[in-house]
Amino acid sequence: MQYQFIITITEHRYLGWIVVPTLVKRTNESFITFHEQASTFHFGKEGYEFEEHEKTIIRYFEKYSEHNLVALFSKTKTVNEFFGQLTLDRFEERIRPFIEEWADKILNIIVEYEIPVFIRKPNYNNLYDADQLKMAGSDSKTIFNFKDEKTAIHYSLSIRHRGDDIKLMNKNLIILSNSPAWVVIGHSLFNFNDVDAKKLQPFTKKRHIEIPGSARNKYMETFVLNAIKNNTVLAEGFSIIDQEPEHSAHLFLEEDLDGQPVLSLKFKYGNRYFIRSGRKAVDVSFFKENEAYIFQRFNRKWIWEEELEQKLTETGVRKQQNSFFRPEGFTDNVSANLYMLVNWINKNTKKLNEIGFEIDQSHYKTTFYTGNIDLTMDMSDTIDWFELYGTVKLGGYTIPFIRFKKHILTGTREYQLPDGEVVVLPTEWFTRYQEIFKFSKEKEDKIVLDKIHFNLLQNRDVRQVDREVLEDVYSHRPDINIPVPESLNATLRSYQKEGYSWLMHLRKNEFGGCLADDMGLGKTLQALTVLQYIYEGSFGTKKRRVVNRIIDDTKPKEQLNLFDQKLNDEPETEAESHRLPASIIVMPKSLLHNWQNEIKKFCPGMLVYTYTGNKRLRSMDIWKIFRHFNVILTSYGVVRNDLEFLKTYQYHYLILDESHFIKNPSSKIYRAVNQLDAKHRLAITGTPIENSLQDLWAQFNFINPGLLGSQNYFRNHFVIPITKNKDEKREERLQKIIQPFILRRTKHQVAKDLPPLHEQVLYCAMTDDQKRLYEKEKSGIRNNLLQNIESAGVDKTRLLALQGLMRLRLLANHPVLVNKEYEGDSGKYDRIKRNLKNLKAEKHKVLVFSSFVKHLKILEKYFIKKEWKYSMLTGATENREQVIDAFMNDPDNHVFLISLKAGGVGLNLTEADYVFIIDPWWNPAAEMQAVNRAHRIGQDKHVMVYRFITSDSIEEKISKLQEKKSELASTFINTNNPFQNLSQKEIDELFR
Repeated sequence: MQYQFIITITEHRYLGWIVVPTLVKRTNESFITFHEQASTFHFGKEGYEFEEHEKTIIRYFEKYSEHNLVALFSKTKTVNEFFGQLTLDRFEERIRPFIEEWADKILNIIVEYEIPVFIRKPNYNNLYDADQLKMAGSDSKTIFNFKDEKTAIHYSLSIRHRGDDIKLMNKNLIILSNSPAWVVIGHSLFNFNDVDAKKLQPFTKKRHIEIPGSARNKYMETFVLNAIKNNTVLAEGFSIIDQEPEHSAHLFLEEDLDGQPVLSLKFKYGNRYFIRSGRKAVDVSFFKENEAYIFQRFNRKWIWEEELEQKLTETGVRKQQNSFFRPEGFTDNVSANLYMLVNWINKNTKKLNEIGFEIDQSHYKTTFYTGNIDLTMDMSDTIDWFELYGTVKLGGYTIPFIRFKKHILTGTREYQLPDGEVVVLPTEWFTRYQEIFKFSKEKEDKIVLDKIHFNLLQNRDVRQVDREVLEDVYSHRPDINIPVPESLNATLRSYQKEGYSWLMHLRKNEFGGCLADDMGLGKTLQALTVLQYIYEGSFGTKKRRVVNRIIDDTKPKEQLNLFDQKLNDEPETEAESHRLPASIIVMPKSLLHNWQNEIKKFCPGMLVYTYTGNKRLRSMDIWKIFRHFNVILTSYGVVRNDLEFLKTYQYHYLILDESHFIKNPSSKIYRAVNQLDAKHRLAITGTPIENSLQDLWAQFNFINPGLLGSQNYFRNHFVIPITKNKDEKREERLQKIIQPFILRRTKHQVAKDLPPLHEQVLYCAMTDDQKRLYEKEKSGIRNNLLQNIESAGVDKTRLLALQGLMRLRLLANHPVLVNKEYEGDSGKYDRIKRNLKNLKAEKHKVLVFSSFVKHLKILEKYFIKKEWKYSMLTGATENREQVIDAFMNDPDNHVFLISLKAGGVGLNLTEADYVFIIDPWWNPAAEMQAVNRAHRIGQDKHVMVYRFITSDSIEEKISKLQEKKSELASTFINTNNPFQNLSQKEIDELFR
C-alpha cells in the first residue's frame, strides 16, 4: 500500500466546512482508507515524499488550525476555552473571513495541480470514488434575472456552466469561501468571480424572490444597478442601453486628508468624473420615464486610462493612495510642497496638454498661474559696475525682473498678477539671483552690481554681454607676459611670476586680493615686484639723489621732520607732480626689520620711509613727507594710534602683511586700517583662517568691501551652513566667490623649487617619576571635570578642560614646569639634549620652537652650563636684528631657541637645516609657520623636522584628535582651532 495526498472537505463542529490536506491509503480499487490529516510534522518522517506545492498547502492549512486560531484571536490557554467563549458574531466577523482567505489560496493550488478533492462525512474513515468532487473551474457564470411587473419585481439567479444551466433548487450548497466564491453544488466544486456566494444560498430553497412594489424604486437604485454594473443581467420590463460617451482626462489641484497638496487624476465620461480604482471598468446610471426604468451602461476605456496613468508617472510624479499624485521630494512643510507642485505644473503643462491632460484648479482655494515663466537678462558694463536689466514674461504680462527683488531676498514664493492669479516663483531664481540682489543696488528698473561680484554672473542666463571685457575678468588667467622690472635684483621662479602676473591682473581690474601662499614661498618678493614695476620710473627723479636710503624713524640720526629743507622746501618738478603716491605696508612690529632687509636686497633703488618708533613724525601734514617716498613701512599698532594723521594721505597701495591680524572685525586695528585711503588693497598671509571660517570675512571685506556681504549675512549664509550643517552647495558657492581674489600655492605644488623636507615624529617615554606625577595629576583633573560637567554642563566646563590640558601638557614636557621642587628627569628633555648634542657635533644649525618660554629657559640653562653658543628670541627680545645676525653669521652658534608666538612668522633663517618642534599643539598652521623659517626659498639644504611627543600623554591624544578636525582648513585654505568646540565625548577621551 502507498500513501496518497488528497484534499478533503470536512465539516468542523465549530468552524463549519473547511479544506483539509489529508494522507490516505488505497486498499483496493473501490475505496480509500483515511490515514490522518497532513501536517508539517510529517515532512521527512512519513513514508511519503511531499511535493513543494503540497508542503505549501499544508503550511496554509495550519494557518487556521485550532491552536493557531487560539494564538491569534484569543488570550485563552486551551482550545476548549476558546471555542466555549466564541460568539457567533465574532466568528462571522473575524475568524471565518480569516479561514476563507487561506482556503482560497489552497483551492487555487488545488486547481492548478489537479489534486483530488473528496467530501468526507463525519466519523467515516473510508472514502469512495463517489465522494470525489468534479472540478468545475472558474468558467461558470452567474446570471441575474429581473422581471419588473410594476407591482413587484421578481428576481432569480441561475448558473450557466459550459453552456448548461445548473439548477440550484433543492441542491445541497456548501460554501468554502464567500468572496471570491468557492462552493460545492451537488458533486462539483465551483469558483465564481462575479458573485458573492451568499447570493446563491436563497435559491436552493425557492425559485425566485419577490420584491414588493413599495420597495421598487430603492431596489432598482441599489441592487439592480449594481448587478447590471458587475454581472450578467437578463432584464424584462425595463431597458438596459449600452453607450459610448465622450471621454477626457483631468488633473485637479487638491488637498489630501493630511492637508498636503496633490494632483488628483480623474477621467470624465460624458458629464461624470471617475477616479482610477480597482473597480470593474463598467459604469451604470439610470432614469425613470413613464414609470419605466431605463439603465444606461458604458464600458470605461480601461486600457486608455492605464496608458495615461503610465504616461503621467513618466513625467516625474508618483502615485499615492486614492489616485493622488505628487512629485518626489515632499516633506512635512505644506507650503514648500505646494510650491514644488505648482512649479512642476508650470514646467510640465505643455507636455501634459500634449499627452491629453487638462489642468483644473477649481477645487483649490488659490488660483495659480500655470503657464510658462520666461526670464531674459540683458547686461551692459561700465568702468566700475555691471548694469543688468531683466524681463519676465508671464502669459500676457511683461514685468521688470527688479520687481521681484523683495520676494527673492525675503524668500517669498508667491507673486500676485493683476488678474488675481498667483505666480509661484521658480526655486532656481532664489539660488541663482538671491546673492545678486543681496550685493546689488537698484537703479530705475536696472540691477547695478559692483564688478568685484562678477563671479555671481556666471551661469545666470545673461543674454547680451560684452564678452571681451567679462572674459578677461572671468578667466582668472593673468597675462604671464607682463615684464618683470629690469631693476629688480632677483630672478623670479615660475610660480612667483604667476603670482606677480596675478597681482597685476587684479590691479588692472582694480580688485583687491589676498596672496596666501604657504610660508617660505616668497610672498614678500612677489608684492615687492609689483611695487618695483609701478615705481620704477620714479627712481631717476631729483629726489632719488637726495634720499637714496631707507629712512627709519626708529633711528634718531636719520630722523626727518616737517622742516627738513631737502624734502619740504624744494618745489616739485613737473615730473614729480605726476608721480604715483606712496604705498603703505602695514605689518606686525617684529617684521619691520625683515621688510627693510628684503627691500634693500631686491629693490635697492626704492625710496622707503619707516614710520614707527617713539620719535616718529605725528602731524596732519604728514603727507608732505610721504609724497617723497615710494613705500611707507609701519606697524598695526602705529596705524591704530596714529590713524588721524595716516588717513589724511591717499596711498596708491595699502598692503597688510600677516593680514590675519585684522581677523576680528570689532577690533580697533581692523577699523583703523579700513579708514586708510588707497586705490589698491592687498592682503598677505599664510594663514587666512586661524580659528574659524569667520576669519575670512574681515580680510576679504578689507580687500574688496562688500564682497561677502554684511558680517551677519556671512555668518548666517555661509559659516553656520558650512561648519554646522555641512552644506556642500554653500561651501562650493563661497569658494567660487573668493576664488578670483585669493591665490594660494602650497609647498607641495611648487616642490621642484624647494629642497626636500623630511618630517618625523619622535615619541619620548616618560621617566618613572614623571609618569607617577602625570597619572596622579590626570586622575585629579578628570574627576574634577566630570563633576563640573554633571553640575554645570559641557559649555561651562570647556575653559576648565583647557586649563587641565595645559597643565598636563607642561607635565609631559618636564614636571619642573609645574612643580619647581621636582628633582627628577624628563624623558622628552633627555631626548632633546641628546639630539642637540649630536647635531652640534656635526656642525648643523637647529631651530628649536616651543609655545612656552619657560620650556626654552630649561634648555638655555643647560646650554649655559655646557658653555654652548646659542641665540634666543621671545616676545621680550628687543634687539631682534642682533640676535638673528648672531645665529646666521656665527659658525659656532648652532642653536636658536624661539618662542612660537614671537618667531613663528617673518623670519628668514635658511642657515638652519634642522627644526625641532618640542611641544606640538593643536594648530598645525602655527607649526608649519615655524618650519617655514628654514624651509623656504633660498634654502639649499635638505631640511629635517622633528616633532617631540611624549608617549601615553595628552600630546599623543591631541595629535590624533587633530587629524579629525582639519576638514575646514583644507577646504578654505588653512587650518582651524580644533578645540573651539570640545564635545563631552572628546573631553572624556582626552582625560581617560
